[in-house]
Amino acid sequence: MVLTAQQHQEIKDYIFDAAQYRETYNEVYDHIVNALEDKDEAYSIELVAEIVNADFGSFNEIKKQEQLYQQQINKKYTRLFLEELINSFKWPGLLGNFANLMLCLCIYWSSTNSSFNTKPMMIAVFSCFILVTIYMYSQILIRRTRSKKYSILDNSLGILSTFGLFIGIFVFNWFISDDSLISLSQRAKVIVLLTLYFFSSMYVRSFRKFYNQKIKILIA
Repeated sequence: MVLTAQQHQEIKDYIFDAAQYRETYNEVYDHIVNALEDKDEAYSIELVAEIVNADFGSFNEIKKQEQLYQQQINKKYTRLFLEELINSFKWPGLLGNFANLMLCLCIYWSSTNSSFNTKPMMIAVFSCFILVTIYMYSQILIRRTRSKKYSILDNSLGILSTFGLFIGIFVFNWFISDDSLISLSQRAKVIVLLTLYFFSSMYVRSFRKFYNQKIKILIA
């Protein structure tokens, strides 16, 4: 069977709501087209429905399989990102961490001899976290607009891109703010802030490398 452009579009419209993610949608579409091209009978949308039910079970079954695969994807890419964070302590990432550690020590020593204004560093830290989140969600929305469906990787990317911001807010509310839940001395707050700064630098560099090397090529 040779399908016309109109029939291709009819198939796309028919299965559009069957899958939430574009990877699944494309896979189902390609499977149906290949199955139809192997048949000698006349095309009909009922035949498309038969192929879906016979090979995938139903639209609901497709969505169930998507959910299972989504869970596997989340675990996989969370593990890969954590590995990237750990790898930042290996060469050559170790060099950047060492430089930031020296900077933190210099700032701490200078703060022991004079008052230290924590606001500029807090602004810098949260700017890093927020920029990562904004960049990632803007990329997700751009791809969503272009392809009309989210990628199955977008959920993982959204979670990982907000992870740093979540840590920053948690640390700020618990340890650094004027009405923090845990009362600390000013010197202790400086140490916590410098630790958060060190983490933010490591997080941004690791996320950038993780996204460019392990994700970007998959969703280009």
